[in-house]
Amino acid sequence: MRESDERGAGEAHKTGAAAPLRLWPVAVCLLAVAAVVAQSLYLRWTLDDAYIAFAYAQNWVLGNGLVFNVGERVEGYTSFSWVALSALGLRLKADVVPWSMGLGILAAVGTVLVTWRLAGELMPREKRNGAVLGALLVASYPAVGWWAPSGMETVLFALLATLVLWRHVRDGAGSTFTPIWLALASMTRPEGCLLAAVVCADVFRTARWPVAVRYAARFLAIFLPYCAWRLWYYGHPFPNTFYAKVGYTPDQVLRGLVYLKDFVTSGNGAILVGGALMAPVTGIGRRAAAVYVFIVAYFGYIVLVGGDYFLFHRFFVAVVPTLAALTIAGIGRGVARLTSSNRIAGATFLLVLLLWAAAGLSLWRMERSFLPGMRSGNALTRGVAAFAREHTRKDESIATIIVGPMKFYSGRTVIDMVGMTDEHIAHRPAPGFGSGWAGHERYDSRYVLGRRPRYIIVIGGVNPGAPLMAVRDMGAQPLFRKCYAQEKGTPEAGVFFFFRRIDGCTDAR
Repeated sequence: MRESDERGAGEAHKTGAAAPLRLWPVAVCLLAVAAVVAQSLYLRWTLDDAYIAFAYAQNWVLGNGLVFNVGERVEGYTSFSWVALSALGLRLKADVVPWSMGLGILAAVGTVLVTWRLAGELMPREKRNGAVLGALLVASYPAVGWWAPSGMETVLFALLATLVLWRHVRDGAGSTFTPIWLALASMTRPEGCLLAAVVCADVFRTARWPVAVRYAARFLAIFLPYCAWRLWYYGHPFPNTFYAKVGYTPDQVLRGLVYLKDFVTSGNGAILVGGALMAPVTGIGRRAAAVYVFIVAYFGYIVLVGGDYFLFHRFFVAVVPTLAALTIAGIGRGVARLTSSNRIAGATFLLVLLLWAAAGLSLWRMERSFLPGMRSGNALTRGVAAFAREHTRKDESIATIIVGPMKFYSGRTVIDMVGMTDEHIAHRPAPGFGSGWAGHERYDSRYVLGRRPRYIIVIGGVNPGAPLMAVRDMGAQPLFRKCYAQEKGTPEAGVFFFFRRIDGCTDAR
């Protein structure tokens, strides 16, 4: 009886000792979720480009088709799934701005959780509790909190990409649902097609052909009909935004390299990239072969397309969770090879977290400094769009660069001066392409003027020193100087300048 009691007490002691090991990762994960939600709510703002998706969703719900301007079939959005989710919100009578913020924050929470699982799959079993620190890295990465509430699909794509890689590492060709996630990722960002190519190629490399064919068939059963519909509806294999932004020039590639350098050298990028590069030394490479191929291919793609105009590494947010998982898994494997001491492992992870926090401080401060300007800009563009709605008839058009808010809030036909939602300008060659602002380099002022917009609205005015060629070239056009008069608008949010077409002015020179 005594031996039985002692054995029971010993087992209870073991259970009690193991319980904290099971509970502390959950506690850290909850802390990570709370951190990413708090950060996102604090940094809530809406990017002007988000309203492009909202405008498409608005027309879709109103029965006008998946178009920006009624009667113009142009694929001026990048993310079909984000447009569909926005349309769902509008259909449910929700305010699409907080609706999209909520979706972005939910996606951020999901990304934190899936990063934990991916890191766990890559770590040795005895150190798997430490995988939750990958979730903490993602939750505290400033760019994730910045882009989650922005109204953009950025973090949703990060979630889908990380989910696909986790399930692929865990299940390989045996996963039933991964091809579905691949199709959704490919409908969320064009880069999802790159992920699909890498994962499907790895499936064919590692699995028997019948299994691999069934895997690819599940993906294609969803994605091919979608592509066929797009080609039929819009007439081009790629979104209009791709043609507007990409030009394949040496200058564009150089700009992409600068964009990559900025990611690696600012904030936490050096830790992420350095950790991911060191991880294969610990023996992680074989299990994560497809993961590394995707990261290298993704980096190369971002460089080739010339990076992005917006701050805080929008395009690299998609791979931040994967890089974080590789970093934590590599550290866990490295420590496990050197020592079995949990104290040393804990001290190592703590040091990494301290370095991470210190590295991200400058990026966090920068975000805080930009936030008031972004919010005031949101208010000003809404005010400008309301002004335009009040001073135009339904059959009149407006030419501008802030096309998303202008279209969504005014409801008028909007001519995109840099071609993101305009097929003609997007396909027009631009001199010196790749040396200007990404996504803002194409223009055709004569074409814009030929459409006789009632207003040309450029908030900063039209002057020879404007940073965009679309603005500078417009100011140099004789027809613009002849037929448009500068006026000043004063909505509640601020002052802006616009150009009104002079009544009775003819196009004849």
